[in-house]
Amino acid sequence: MSIIPEEYTRDRAKPYRLRVYLDGFADLDPLSLDWKRMRKYPHEFPDRHIAKVSSLRTVVGMDFPGSHGNTHRLYMKRSFTRGFWKMVLDRLRPSKEWREMMIARAFLKEGITVPSPVYYSETISEGLPTRFLATEALAPRWKCLGEWFAENGFQQDRWEALAHWTRALHDRGILHA
Repeated sequence: MSIIPEEYTRDRAKPYRLRVYLDGFADLDPLSLDWKRMRKYPHEFPDRHIAKVSSLRTVVGMDFPGSHGNTHRLYMKRSFTRGFWKMVLDRLRPSKEWREMMIARAFLKEGITVPSPVYYSETISEGLPTRFLATEALAPRWKCLGEWFAENGFQQDRWEALAHWTRALHDRGILHA
């Protein structure tokens, strides 16, 4: 794992092997969420946005009452590691979620709007190595590209704007998936 950025606190509060968080997020406890039920019965959680469900990852949007009286809209990602070789590789390099956190911080430092990481932890959950990454949601004016095109159409000028923005990222040495 790389060096913990100075604005984050690091601890090993049980049952977590590692927790890294910004001030105000020490009380965030991803294990307190009913992940199995949210995955299986998302309609039972109308206050949560089940953003992704796959075999190894789940992403849930939720409100978190911060310690300073502010409510934060967070997206919490839970990821499992399965398989012998994946577990070996996890010992040799930082986790995908940790790398995502560091990349997001680098983007923010460069003035690029991305969700701000506020929390990361590692533990065992459901018998598997598990990582959690929480980011603050973007302001509602920011939309995913598919939603933006659905609202604005596919006119040539919009494609050109997207191409110019992508080119500006590439000119700065920023590649994206």
